[in-house]
Amino acid sequence: MQKLLCLLCAALMLGACRSDEEEEGDGLLNRTVLVYISGENTLSSFIDKEFQEMRVGSRGIGNNALVVYVDDCNSERPPYIMRIVEGQTTDSVAMESDQLASDPEVMGRVLSYTAEHFAAHEYGLVLWGHASGWLLEDSVAWARPMKGYGIDNGRNAYSDTGKWLNMNSLARVLRNWGHPLRFIMADCCQFQCIESAYELRNQVDYIIGAPSEIPGVGAPYDTMTPRMFDTTENFYEGIVDAYYAQTASGYKVPLSAIRTSELDALAEATGRALKTFAVPADECPDLYGLIYYKGRANDRKRDVMYDMNDFMLHYAPEAEYQAWKPVFDRAVPYRKMASNWMSNAGYDIRQVDFMSFEMTEERFGGVSMFVPQNRNTSLYNKYNADIKQTAWYWAVGMQEIGW
Repeated sequence: MQKLLCLLCAALMLGACRSDEEEEGDGLLNRTVLVYISGENTLSSFIDKEFQEMRVGSRGIGNNALVVYVDDCNSERPPYIMRIVEGQTTDSVAMESDQLASDPEVMGRVLSYTAEHFAAHEYGLVLWGHASGWLLEDSVAWARPMKGYGIDNGRNAYSDTGKWLNMNSLARVLRNWGHPLRFIMADCCQFQCIESAYELRNQVDYIIGAPSEIPGVGAPYDTMTPRMFDTTENFYEGIVDAYYAQTASGYKVPLSAIRTSELDALAEATGRALKTFAVPADECPDLYGLIYYKGRANDRKRDVMYDMNDFMLHYAPEAEYQAWKPVFDRAVPYRKMASNWMSNAGYDIRQVDFMSFEMTEERFGGVSMFVPQNRNTSLYNKYNADIKQTAWYWAVGMQEIGW
């Protein structure tokens, strides 16, 4: 088993570097936030800019710790963990050799190291990298079209052919880690889907992210980092607002915050509503609605992520929708609408011409949901089969309506 290099030496170093503020009281930090950078892929070139922003954002964060795990395409050094304090990099510890950031065991060791050396009352986790929502594959299998989070090619190459981490694997890693996780901030594409959130509901209090694709520049860490250490009740609003305000790409990103304690109630309400109007998958025609992932602008085979609120608004009977909506609002207490995000497939989402796409606050929910349909394609049939492997499918009772 590959191990972190010089753990004993690092422990001594870290003990010597603690500030007077950290020594007060029980010796624990208020909050430690780990930014997990899975960048051994086509995103590697963005990492240095993120460091610059984090150094700015780290100033004045008080009795907290900003910790960063970095796996990039630099073949001259292995992945490493470091802390950023008042704009300076400290406590850097290298891995013994190159490892896959998408390996659940690697993530588990990084989390354990973080909790041991930067112990805190609570934690935050930023997932930086590529992602594709709930779509499934074996977490140690070489990638096919789309899978989960954090692809790592294992060759220090600017390539997105590699291994991914599935949501069920991520949930297992966090469950085994066992520390109080206040939030997951997903700085990656399509993470904000109800299937992923439900998978993670018992491991984290809030999930913050985008249901759509996001620009490669990602979050503005200079302004967002201080918000990640806010301990007020509605701290998630500051994180969403800071991310939404970024202008580096010229595009806005639709964002939301999910309160996981309300997801069981949302699953029950969704199942109850679906049973009043949904038809079996083999009878379901092409659906109308706000779609967050399409693949290519003229390719309907990948219409897999519908805005959850927009779908229910359009298809549920009025009375059922009015009963369902307050439950949804409790589960998704904050969201910021955007109608011009950029698809990484190379098209402006506003130019999609085969569906009505008038974004409104009434339609926008900020969380996606998969709807099984009869498309007669091997790819969509795989999605119809894979949804049955999610906890959300069974919690909602989709099998009872032929989904």
